[in-house]
Amino acid sequence: RKRSNTPAMPRISYPAIEQEAAAHGIDILFWHIQEKEAELQQLVGSCESEASDTEQIRSTARRIEKWAERVLLAFWYGPDAKPAHRHNGAPYVEGAAEVISISHTGLHLAIARSVAGVGIDIEQRSPRALRLASRFLDEREMAWVIDQDKPEDAATLLWSAKEAAFKCAQIDHLSLLADIHVHPTCLGAQWTVDVQEPGRDVPHRYRLWAAVMPAFTFAMCW
Repeated sequence: RKRSNTPAMPRISYPAIEQEAAAHGIDILFWHIQEKEAELQQLVGSCESEASDTEQIRSTARRIEKWAERVLLAFWYGPDAKPAHRHNGAPYVEGAAEVISISHTGLHLAIARSVAGVGIDIEQRSPRALRLASRFLDEREMAWVIDQDKPEDAATLLWSAKEAAFKCAQIDHLSLLADIHVHPTCLGAQWTVDVQEPGRDVPHRYRLWAAVMPAFTFAMCW
């Protein structure tokens, strides 16, 4: 739960996404990052050890992303929240019961949490995913993309969907092409996605919801 001494947060709202998330027990926050690094440090009020860890990151853009993550986590868990990563790179907050998922694209940041597990992904809208589609889409998925009014957005949306499923499953050594298979229908509807764990006969099936937003595609898997 949010504490009374959490920082003020310049978040943005996407009601359709937030309502869909809430219906499945998922909390989600979005932020369009426009602050400078010093402003973010003031917002989070970090301790010396956290500041030292972040300042070791050489890329200014990446440091800004990390500070923004900490602001959002502090909004939920208070200024003493201690973010960390598991061996597979999955983020978590020490002592928190919820599973955390984080995604960045450009200056946009999204963070989700759920006790039951969640994976989210946002990707900037561009032609890149369609150009690379053969690397991560099977023939059935590619046919769906080609059939859409905007194939570039559709390919990026399936990229987001597979990344969200990858994060939700938290299974090592998965291939987006060979092991993660999305079953898309119409936009705004709930989809399913199958994740094939190596050495397991029957795939894991998850639910998924995806949307094309003005600046990015969004996918949420649970």
